[in-house]
Amino acid sequence: MIWKKTTSEYALTVGKMVFVEDPDISVVHMPNQEEWNLVISNVQPHHGGTYECQISTKEDLRKYIDLNVIGV
Repeated sequence: MIWKKTTSEYALTVGKMVFVEDPDISVVHMPNQEEWNLVISNVQPHHGGTYECQISTKEDLRKYIDLNVIGV
């Protein structure tokens, strides 16, 4: 499971590992489920954008999530 921001070529997270030096970004794995949630604490305007969740299998699965930051 990989989370990345679509404007970056680098992954934010792979599994439970976080690869960015932003203390507000983490990932939570739900026990006994195939659910990996990207968590952004203390959301700031620079966090806004489109995020991509990738699952590598025989077919690459991707889901896109838009984060709009308003009034911070």
